[in-house]
Amino acid sequence: MRDGDVFRLAAGYEQTPEYRAYEEANPSPITRQSWVGRTALDKAVVHIPDVTKDTEHGLPEAPRLGGYSAVLCVPLMREGSVIGVFAMTRPEPGAFTDSQIELVQTFADQAVIAIENVRLFEEVQQRTREATEALEYQTATSDVLSVI
Repeated sequence: MRDGDVFRLAAGYEQTPEYRAYEEANPSPITRQSWVGRTALDKAVVHIPDVTKDTEHGLPEAPRLGGYSAVLCVPLMREGSVIGVFAMTRPEPGAFTDSQIELVQTFADQAVIAIENVRLFEEVQQRTREATEALEYQTATSDVLSVI
């Protein structure tokens, strides 16, 4: 998920503890040296069938620690901005199929909807808390004035 000028790992599956620690300590910069960053800059799918042949990538520790050789990154888009990146890897080099890429894009679209729903729900919860506090303050003020 985007956090200012970097992307921080929000969730992962089947990651080694070493790779998880690396990702948490080294958020992905929004540069062409990072696949996640490249995805954000281009606002498009980044598909790397063999990470050893990607001359732009500048973070060689990531695939080594993660044990992967192929990468697929899909942007999570909301209102024309990249709010996150869904990244998928696999240990052997080779291209992802068009149907796999399409499936990941569909998943990314659904994830954006879910993220937006959570954001809206939290916003409503915050407004409800504020309204409750204001009502409690008014009630307390009314009680004090009635005593006076």
